[in-house]
Amino acid sequence: MKNAITAPEGFTMPEGIKDDEEFEVVASVKMEGGKIHIYKIDGMEVEEMEDEEDEGEESEGMDFLGAIESGIA
Repeated sequence: MKNAITAPEGFTMPEGIKDDEEFEVVASVKMEGGKIHIYKIDGMEVEEMEDEEDEGEESEGMDFLGAIESGIA
């Protein structure tokens, strides 16, 4: 896995899915400043994370396109 986001509080893996297996979720997103940001996964709010550009160092979070590339979204 290249990147990760913190699972929203209360999120559970779908039945029959093991750790490290891909699965699909419904994500609520907004386009801001040319980037797609994830706000909710399966109706649960995602913890806000600093942008890599804002931190000046590598972030543990990812944008929506990164999530798609890694199979999260």
